[in-house]
Amino acid sequence: MPVTLDRKTETNINNFLLSSRRIAEFKSQERFNALEEILYMLIVRKFIDARLIMISNVRILISSTVPWDVQIKEFESIHSLEVLELIREHTLLVLGKRGVSKYFGKSMFAHLSKMSLKEIYASSVTYGYFLRRLYNRFQLEKAIELYPDSGDAYTKVGSSDIAAAMAVLKDLQGSTSQIPNSTQMLTSEFLAYITSFDAETLRGFTIIRSKESRSVSEKHARALFQDMENGSSDKEDVSKISFLKSKGLVLEAVAFGSFLWDVETYVDGFYSLT
Repeated sequence: MPVTLDRKTETNINNFLLSSRRIAEFKSQERFNALEEILYMLIVRKFIDARLIMISNVRILISSTVPWDVQIKEFESIHSLEVLELIREHTLLVLGKRGVSKYFGKSMFAHLSKMSLKEIYASSVTYGYFLRRLYNRFQLEKAIELYPDSGDAYTKVGSSDIAAAMAVLKDLQGSTSQIPNSTQMLTSEFLAYITSFDAETLRGFTIIRSKESRSVSEKHARALFQDMENGSSDKEDVSKISFLKSKGLVLEAVAFGSFLWDVETYVDGFYSLT
């Protein structure tokens, strides 16, 4: 026979269940916040270990009075040559200098809106995460002989395959790459590996896996740009910034994304990220 509860008992049970749910939600939020802090502190630690200086606010790059040493070589040194080629291409694309020069002089300036800077930074973080994720997978598959090692860092790949891969990378870079008209082109073995995936799979690799990591990335970007609020719209707030400093900002964002993948993988081995 079903048990009949009086109103008072039923109310007490409902209150208990409600309290239990709130406690569970509070503990879950506490755990989420703690994992965020762990991820961020590990990222900062990787910057320190690599002797890379993180910019505290984008205003520093725009200011003509605050000195800032751009660590181009230092930021480039944390990547393999194969990955660095793609990062340099990405830098030229997002800063609108495709096909002009791979060298950024101190006398070269760009006028960028706050929105443009935000988009460039966000896409570069994602690009760094994407490249580190794929490159680590590439190295693992070579180590266990799932991916054939040609013995050469460069190989020939059809231009149509390169174009297909670049079509996906375009979403991260904000522009398109010019593909040679020849039927084949000499490209890095890593880029050849990228072209072995279909477009949908590549897009999946661009998604930051855990909620904690996405939150860390968003909060970090928000902190960088928070002091740029001055009452004008994002599109109207145009700032003059040197291409050299712009390149430094892109390289820092790519490094942040790369380190984010590293520490996310490490922390997920101890705690299950959501």
